[in-house]
Amino acid sequence: MKKFTIVAGSVAMILMLLAISVAGASNSHQTGAPQASSAAEKAAPVGVAPERLVGGTHPGIYYLDYGYYRLDPAVYPVDGAIRFYGWSTLNPTSGSYDWNNLESWIVDRQSLGLETGIFISTYDGTTAGDIRSAPDYVIKTPNAVIAATATDGVTPLYVNYYRRTAENGGFDYSPPNNAWTLEGNVSIATAPPAGASGNAALLGGVDNATGNLYHWAQRIPAMPSGLSGMTSNVMLSVYVDTVEVSAPGADHLYVELWNQNNQFLCTLRDITDLDATGGWQNLTLDSSSCAHEKQVKVAFRVATNGSETTSFYVDDISLNVRHLIPKYWDDAYLNLYKTFIQALGDHLRNDNRVDFVAVGTGVFGENQPTQNELDYVVSNAGLTSAMWVNTVNDITSKYASAFAAAPGQPPTKSLLLQFAPTYKSVTERSQTTTWAANQHVGLSSNFTVPDYLQVYKNDLSGAYDPIRSHNMSVPIAFEAYLMDLCSPVMSYWAVLNNLDKHADYIRVGDDLLRDANYNLKPDAASFDWSRPFLGKTPSDTPSVWVAMREHRNPTLSNCRSGGLYYNDSTSGSTWPQLGNYSFWLYQDDSIAGGRTVPETNDKGADSRYARNPQNGTWWPEAGLGNCPVGNQYASIYPANYPCFSQPYNPDLPALEGQNLTSYTGFYNPQDWTGEGKEAYIVRRTDQTTGNPYMWFQIDNQYIDGSAVYHARITVKYFDIGTDTWSLKYDSTTGQKVAGTITKTGTRQLKDAVFPVTDARFNNGLTGGADFVLDCNNDGDEWVHMVDVAKIGTVNTPTPTPTATATPTQTQTPTVTPTATPSTGIVEGYAFHDLNGNFLKDDGEPGLADAVLTLKQGDIVMYTATSGPDGAYQFPAVAPGQYVLVEKMPPPDYQLNSTPFILAISANQTVSGINIAHQLAPTPTPTATATSTPTATPTATPTSTPTATPTATPTPRHTYLPLLLYTING
Repeated sequence: MKKFTIVAGSVAMILMLLAISVAGASNSHQTGAPQASSAAEKAAPVGVAPERLVGGTHPGIYYLDYGYYRLDPAVYPVDGAIRFYGWSTLNPTSGSYDWNNLESWIVDRQSLGLETGIFISTYDGTTAGDIRSAPDYVIKTPNAVIAATATDGVTPLYVNYYRRTAENGGFDYSPPNNAWTLEGNVSIATAPPAGASGNAALLGGVDNATGNLYHWAQRIPAMPSGLSGMTSNVMLSVYVDTVEVSAPGADHLYVELWNQNNQFLCTLRDITDLDATGGWQNLTLDSSSCAHEKQVKVAFRVATNGSETTSFYVDDISLNVRHLIPKYWDDAYLNLYKTFIQALGDHLRNDNRVDFVAVGTGVFGENQPTQNELDYVVSNAGLTSAMWVNTVNDITSKYASAFAAAPGQPPTKSLLLQFAPTYKSVTERSQTTTWAANQHVGLSSNFTVPDYLQVYKNDLSGAYDPIRSHNMSVPIAFEAYLMDLCSPVMSYWAVLNNLDKHADYIRVGDDLLRDANYNLKPDAASFDWSRPFLGKTPSDTPSVWVAMREHRNPTLSNCRSGGLYYNDSTSGSTWPQLGNYSFWLYQDDSIAGGRTVPETNDKGADSRYARNPQNGTWWPEAGLGNCPVGNQYASIYPANYPCFSQPYNPDLPALEGQNLTSYTGFYNPQDWTGEGKEAYIVRRTDQTTGNPYMWFQIDNQYIDGSAVYHARITVKYFDIGTDTWSLKYDSTTGQKVAGTITKTGTRQLKDAVFPVTDARFNNGLTGGADFVLDCNNDGDEWVHMVDVAKIGTVNTPTPTPTATATPTQTQTPTVTPTATPSTGIVEGYAFHDLNGNFLKDDGEPGLADAVLTLKQGDIVMYTATSGPDGAYQFPAVAPGQYVLVEKMPPPDYQLNSTPFILAISANQTVSGINIAHQLAPTPTPTATATSTPTATPTATPTSTPTATPTATPTPRHTYLPLLLYTING
């Protein structure tokens, strides 16, 4: 009996088709280097990819942890947490280090089973904390900081510490008392006197009023010595409404500063009933003399007499502090920072609880000194592009040496340079990242989207050029935020984008994983799917894949409030990434007969329908590929790259939630539920132009042709039409058909899985391909993704020579033919999928009493029950097509409802159809809140999410033979 073994269920699938050849199989790999085109580029040396991660590290999904919440890895798809630490938190005074907060956080997160990483910042711009990440002793050091002024060089600039909406300086947040404490005769007025910006606080209004209104504390930093003028102030609007006549001046509202313990610091203003003007007054109160180097609360204290009443209204309150920027390049700053870096390295170098450290260089820890609008401040202070590059490289080198076990050795931890932004020139990017990689420091792009511009450029200054150059030698990280990924569709394609770059870490905003009630969001499934591939090399990845994809115009910008989701189509989309997203598997359009066509279920990318949603202007340059034609793109791609201007296909599954009745509805991805995400970009064959094929090449670092492998090829295709297609592969006996699929016209995404045990994958097909999808010239095929998993090697024993006997004449025996079996066998295991990857790994226990059926239509033809070790078998299955489905799960486990379509032949054993199971859910707290230093309210979970995401995304593929990574030969 010929035997085929497959491993089923690499992801939770819509449908799984196992198309199985009746011929025996055996598997090997290729040694040549498949070339998509003469322009394709090899990006790594021949041979197995080098180990780029420090031993013992834990790549994966790390949620952005601000200390306010804990995400349980048993519920959410997270491997670790990353915490932001300012220099001042860990090194508050010169020569003194406070590791207590860091240690407490690490211990707590480790108790949940989370790995940890930290992010160091020294300055956080105008939006996230300004100079407060720098210690006061540094600020007071001469020449360590710059006091920012307006472009005139004179007018001082301030940072409003209440600028965030949650600081609630106008009492319009929900709840309106957020950030404030109200005591005594104090309330929030929802209908204050005319002229208020909304709500306002009301103090007094009754005889003998007493009460307090005070904000939570803010740290006010030191100021450099010699800085003149007002260094901090409180601004507010006040309205005094009084009928006091008996004792004028007896009703008071004191504007004060208190410390974090509610102890009085100073009075900024005594406002009385005499200040009534019949209108709102704007006040600026100097707090320079008592605010700095303290934790400060702005407080209002009301005290009135027993005669006529006075009501004091306050609104639009802000606490403003002189804006200071580090003078990064000056030794006064740099030497102090290096001392801290050394102490940090000494503390964490051998601490295996911390997986990585994000290097802090400029604003927000990234590679620019300030936000763009303030570049003039540091430029006027003398900072040039060359000086900035030298400063970043100097800081990088210090981190590398501080975390090295000995001089000249690489760091003992993954260090990540946050390289995405630049100062005066994008050419700085190549200079700083090359330096970092040479110091064994990794690279983090703190931004991720499904598609972007300016990513690959011929001068290597593109956003992804450093990653392409160094992702086989140093750690790579991305960062994902809801404001950039406002739909499960966007999250899915962004994850594929990250994996195409061979990311090790994805740092994810928690609001991409959970909703306000701590339930899993649909986006979580995409991040969960990525985890087995993060940090992997060709030597240890569970599989290789290619997602059919193409660059689109108009191109995603962001989902931020007030932002345009798409860039203007007519301006072009320069220097994009063209072609597929590939993970060591490549689809090659350059091979004869294999030119594919990208299509989409999104009308907004089709020139026939695309319009600017803001003004209705037509976008004739919309499309997939190099749109508009003539647009600039990197020479790593083939010349004359096409634009497909009419890619919309209504037969593809729709983008659930997209409004197709009006062009304004095309561009609201916030409405997209995630259903149909796989059809957001697909590729099809094009038989009418003589292109009935899709050719595929496996990276030789994964399978190199030196052995025979048992492998599994999975094709995720759309069931459009009722024609057929076949998968053919490079076998030990030449090209062979792995199986033929007959479509049924459901238009759904389906999975065809082909087990092969005699494949060479040695570049033996046309154009050096390893396998090919053939549409059989009876209709085109639409493909989302192709995956190849190496199951194991197949032994090919060498015959043992035997002695040659001297022939003697004997009677020839009568040979009785052995009957050929007329039935097939189906077998596998029911098992507890401990790591959630849908594969039966070593150590995962089998489960008894799973009841499985083989059905034809609605009729159950065969039933089998798993034994004590989880094994089940259908021993005598008549040839035909069946659906294998679980009827009853093992006790205490969830039903696996994934159907498997099997084509069974006589004399054939199909094994390895392993049914993954998760424990049935039990009530479990999902996220616990920890106390916050600022008394920020913490959400309380209201429901328990399921520990396993309900929808697991299917990988995607690209268009074109895009070879940005090594294919050795």
